Amino acid sequence: MAAEYTLSTDRHSRLNEQESFKSLYIVRSGSFKTTISASNGREQVTGFYFPGEFIGLDAIHHQSYRSTAKSLESSTVCELPYKMLQEIGKEMPQLQIQLLTRLSKELSNDKSLMLLLGKKTSDEKLATYLLSLSKRFKDRGFSATDFQLSMSRGDIANHLGLAVETVSRILSRFQENGLITIAGKVISLKQVKNLEDLCG
Repeated sequence: MAAEYTLSTDRHSRLNEQESFKSLYIVRSGSFKTTISASNGREQVTGFYFPGEFIGLDAIHHQSYRSTAKSLESSTVCELPYKMLQEIGKEMPQLQIQLLTRLSKELSNDKSLMLLLGKKTSDEKLATYLLSLSKRFKDRGFSATDFQLSMSRGDIANHLGLAVETVSRILSRFQENGLITIAGKVISLKQVKNLEDLCG
């Protein structure tokens, strides 16, 4: 049966790197980051997840979780045992189609990130990242221009392959140029078209 869990800030979820795959998780509230352990022992941030998004889809093929998930704030996830989903899928084929669609989107996002890290300038990376968050929030019925950055500047920098100082400097410049405003953890996109032009 499905089970719901609430996790406090920066605590591991029930999904940990290299553990045997048993369940998918869907974020009900809050937000999560996923990380992997790099060869040098440091954490590499591989993604961020928000309400309505699945965590653990990449584990289906490997039968073990490829990353560890940590809550970025007080968050709730719903655990969906995979065997239960398979049984339900026999009676509801549309559920299987939905999971395949989600998996396809995740793979597409991974390819976009590879392009993002390999061929864009620092400004282009951050502008593209902000617009990708905007789209994800919009797709889930939230504001596309005003949203909370629950992750730290360090997490963003790690994810994009930038220095923390670079991320902070670019965000400050974006704000000075009127592209965005920042109030605490809340960011507002003021000139979406200009951000799109920056993406290259």
